[in-house]
Amino acid sequence: MRCGGGMADTKALRAFVRKDVRVRLSLAALLPNSYPLLIAVLSALSILNQSLIPVMILSTEGILIFSENARRLSDFYKEKVGLEITFEAKMTEDSQNLFAFEMEEGSVLYIVENKSVKGKNKDPHRIMLSLETDDIQEEVKRLQDSGVALVQDMYSIIDYGVVAVFEDLDGNHFQVVQITG
Repeated sequence: MRCGGGMADTKALRAFVRKDVRVRLSLAALLPNSYPLLIAVLSALSILNQSLIPVMILSTEGILIFSENARRLSDFYKEKVGLEITFEAKMTEDSQNLFAFEMEEGSVLYIVENKSVKGKNKDPHRIMLSLETDDIQEEVKRLQDSGVALVQDMYSIIDYGVVAVFEDLDGNHFQVVQITG
């Protein structure tokens, strides 16, 4: 995120800090209730970022989940989780399926067929997809009613929100999050 110009007012800064949890947690510990100083620091970082440090990585464009059966897993995320497939294609190599789920905000989720992936994920704790909701209680109930396996029931993370963890058909864990902080 580039700062300066449009980020110089407190309201915009608070919105930025509320969205980026890592920045919020780090800055809250370092500069509690010191927005004027924070604005100066972010402006200085912006000047450094624009003039001295070349920006190579701009954002996370997408998240890929590889599966032995991409159609089956995509149908799960469509029918059970409620995501909308926004793009579907056959890749030129071996006619493997690719499905894209574009979200209102954030990265695109891609589910891609990969012949070297076999069976269920043997280490579902290594990486986790995080899906934001505005009503976690209703979302958890809806997912459970749809037959999605609940791994960990709702729990709170101080100054962040409420989280519940589920498992997809390939054994990957994903969490549903309601940010409250």
